[in-house]
Amino acid sequence: MNKILTALSAGLFLLCGVYHGASAQTLPVKKFDIAPITSSSTAPSGVISLPTETEAEQAVSVQLIADTTAIEPGKPFRIGADFALAPGWHIYYQNPGDTGMPTSVDIKVPAGYQVVKVEWEKPAKFEENGFKTYGYTDKTVIAVTVLPPADLKPGDTVQFTAEISWLACKDSCIPGNTTGSITLPVAASSTAAHQDRFTAVGFTGDVDSLGTGTSVFDQDLKPNGEGNEQHGFLTALLFAFIGGIILNAMPCVLPVISLKIMRFVQEAGESRAKIVRLGLAYAAGTVSTCVSLAVAVIAAKALGYSVGWGFQFQEPMFLVGMATLLTVMSLGLFGVFFVQVNSGNQLDKLANRKGLAGAFFTGVVATILSTPCTAPFLGSAIGFAFAAPWYAIIAIFFAVGAGLAFPYVLLCLNPAWMKILPKPGVWMEHFKEAMGFVLLGSVIWLLYVLGRQTGPDGVAGTVGFLLAASFGTWLYNKLCGFDASKLKKVTLAVVALAIAGSTMYFLTWPSVKGTNWSALASGPTVANGVTWEKFSKEAVDKHLKDGKVVFLDFTAEWCQTCKFNEATVLASDAVTDAFKNNGVATLKADWTTSDPEITQLLAKFGRAGVPLYVVMSPHRPTAPTVLPTLLTKEMVLEAIENASRP
Repeated sequence: MNKILTALSAGLFLLCGVYHGASAQTLPVKKFDIAPITSSSTAPSGVISLPTETEAEQAVSVQLIADTTAIEPGKPFRIGADFALAPGWHIYYQNPGDTGMPTSVDIKVPAGYQVVKVEWEKPAKFEENGFKTYGYTDKTVIAVTVLPPADLKPGDTVQFTAEISWLACKDSCIPGNTTGSITLPVAASSTAAHQDRFTAVGFTGDVDSLGTGTSVFDQDLKPNGEGNEQHGFLTALLFAFIGGIILNAMPCVLPVISLKIMRFVQEAGESRAKIVRLGLAYAAGTVSTCVSLAVAVIAAKALGYSVGWGFQFQEPMFLVGMATLLTVMSLGLFGVFFVQVNSGNQLDKLANRKGLAGAFFTGVVATILSTPCTAPFLGSAIGFAFAAPWYAIIAIFFAVGAGLAFPYVLLCLNPAWMKILPKPGVWMEHFKEAMGFVLLGSVIWLLYVLGRQTGPDGVAGTVGFLLAASFGTWLYNKLCGFDASKLKKVTLAVVALAIAGSTMYFLTWPSVKGTNWSALASGPTVANGVTWEKFSKEAVDKHLKDGKVVFLDFTAEWCQTCKFNEATVLASDAVTDAFKNNGVATLKADWTTSDPEITQLLAKFGRAGVPLYVVMSPHRPTAPTVLPTLLTKEMVLEAIENASRP
């Protein structure tokens, strides 16, 4: 009864008025002249415990923070109410439980802005005089995602007002409220801020699943299955090499592989020494690119970032760059332009020209395009690397690059094998042009992935840049002949760069760095009659507690191996029927954009990238089954059947 009176008294207090006028980030707490009735462990039964004015001021402090230094037009950002509580005190979650009062953060936004969602951290469970309640001690952040208009003008400033209220309890309960504001500038670009305070927000689980224990993922898991073998360093090196070889057969690399095959046909009549040099140059391109990726991983880990295999595809501007590169390469294959060098030699575009530089560049592109794919053997090797010291990371990435180049080096060392290839002829020109369309197909795929990250505006802005870059390239090569003066060449280069640069600055950059489309996506999706929930630890814990088998799909839109498995296995009638007939809870962990929690879970299962498939049994929750990188229907059905058995 005392707890109920506490809540009623708190509600009555909040109706009496709210403190106004705070403009600083650290907000003043209302001083109280009444106190709610509460039971006290230090007062006799039935005696009212009155908190002092000092307690009212010191129990809770709150300030407004933002996860960005500036507002970018059209790009969502978060404003957080950052609470700090005195020792022993707690405030309540949006669902306070049997008693208490929800903490409230009401952000007032200007016209044209939208409040997208309010996110909370995972609450703790309290037992208070026989009541179950949910809330926070020490500190917490309640984050409000705001979507600004796309037509904001850089240089303006925008003020946001927040009305915040709470009920803080210890031996007694004290309601509090305050009003404050935060002002942010509008800019074309921004940097992240207060990231450490926002990492824990986003709890979507059911409080009924909360217990005094930890999540199943926080326990000592003992995974089993073909996809979870653990290996030593030498075995990881071998697997990395074999995985690199297999990458040549994956769809990511096929566009560049086709160009390499054409080059072999052209080289068939060359001297053996020259062929060997070209093969080694190609290998140098693959290995150096892999080592460069390894160095980037080491640097990111040293700076505290969580990254994995294919992490560069989580950055929209990288996708724009790759789409531009492949578009320009396709123009070269269509014969739109030639590269002119000081010696006066006419060469095809870098990806199609003869010589060591062309072979090296082809190796670079092949390696970059291979990273969205994960081949058999490669997943466990890369997972080992990401958990190993820096020298092991470099060694294993080196082995991947060596494996990727190995078939071509082997062919170059045995020129007699090239006799099986067709003889050069007119057909090669047609084949070259056809390969231009293959590269444009890769551009379409990159635009699809970009659309999943940035929405239609980002795709439209990127297509505009591709058009501008293509026009600038065509303009330069059409008007700048081999006999053109140096001044004319420089002038045309400046004009071409100005066309592309202005398009990037005014159109592409604002649209690509605007709305984070994947961040706005929430809720379940339905595919072939199967409902796929958005992954969260709490959801998995609840399903296991309810006695359900759980199937986890760690995936990404840019992961072609993931898409292959989804289309051929997970979407098949046999597997979807098994999901439905066995009441399997299916959850999708989307790694299309960077997600530290998913990255950490991948590492927990010994992986550094997607895909990862895990089947969890309610009877053996700490012994999940990890499936191989490439799925078959039979292995999925068997894993579900085994997980369903007690």
